[in-house]
Amino acid sequence: MLPAPADPLEAAHAAIDRYTKGWRERSYGPWGLFREGRLIGHAGLNFVPEFGETEVLWSLHPESWGHGFATEAARAALDFGFPDA
Repeated sequence: MLPAPADPLEAAHAAIDRYTKGWRERSYGPWGLFREGRLIGHAGLNFVPEFGETEVLWSLHPESWGHGFATEAARAALDFGFPDA
């Protein structure tokens, strides 16, 4: 588990800014994951500039663990990013 940021609101805004930039520059990025109208996390493709590579990432609220949502989201992200694979 990653350490909690000093200011969670500032960290959230920074993440949103990074993800928005990714969509603009590369036409992909993480998606919000919703269940029954409630945000339960995020997942998708994320460019990691330090490595010059793209990762599949996900983060779910603990109440949503163990239901296959991360697996489903990862498969959807791979299908989106690599439709011919």
